[in-house]
Amino acid sequence: MPIELPEFEQIIEYATSFYYTKFILWISVLYTIITIKKKQLLSSEYRPLVIYLVLELTLGLIDNLISPNRNISLQARLYFINFSNIIIAIFEFNFFSSLHNRVFNYKKNNINKVLFLVLSTLSALIIFYTSFIDALEMLRLTYLLGSLEFLLIIYPSVDYFKSLIHEMPKISLFEKGSFWCFLGALFYCSVSAPFYVVGPHFPTGNEIFDSLLPALLYYMPFSILFFCLSKGLTCKTPIWN
Repeated sequence: MPIELPEFEQIIEYATSFYYTKFILWISVLYTIITIKKKQLLSSEYRPLVIYLVLELTLGLIDNLISPNRNISLQARLYFINFSNIIIAIFEFNFFSSLHNRVFNYKKNNINKVLFLVLSTLSALIIFYTSFIDALEMLRLTYLLGSLEFLLIIYPSVDYFKSLIHEMPKISLFEKGSFWCFLGALFYCSVSAPFYVVGPHFPTGNEIFDSLLPALLYYMPFSILFFCLSKGLTCKTPIWN
């Protein structure tokens, strides 16, 4: 029996949930992709960022078709969300660790390799155990993985700003692409990490609370990250300078 697509009204309702912040997130990702296209930043140096953006937008739009569809089992919907979160976490950290390496001329390469190996190993273990645990238990594990990934991204972000204190750049910080990238990352991860700790306990049953908290602590900081990335891409210097 073919799976029916959700009605258009359901798709719109899901897309505009959380006070339209989910929709704002997609706009911010699309805006960053357009910025890359306009600036013709399609060289191999930008590949980790492009992959990250395309995956975030594609998986987000697929989620908007799957999650409101009550013809698909809750188990299947949760598995898709969990798998998407794992994939995004891996490529998100890959971009920021690659950027961190380039900013410091690969001096931090070994540290970031170890951190990426830890994240990838944990991700593989979670995916492997999907056959032995239910989707809700996997959801808790992916939230823990997301919290860890945020902490791992905070490391290169803090390290970057520490380097600015020791050696102030010759040009304005606001003209440095890397400044905007790590500023957005530090803000996003610092704000969203606490939300990921309580994430498995949603929904709570309080309609306002269940909509407002994800909007303020996840979707808006995530959107701000992409707008910061867009700003960094328009600076005088490349994002790794």
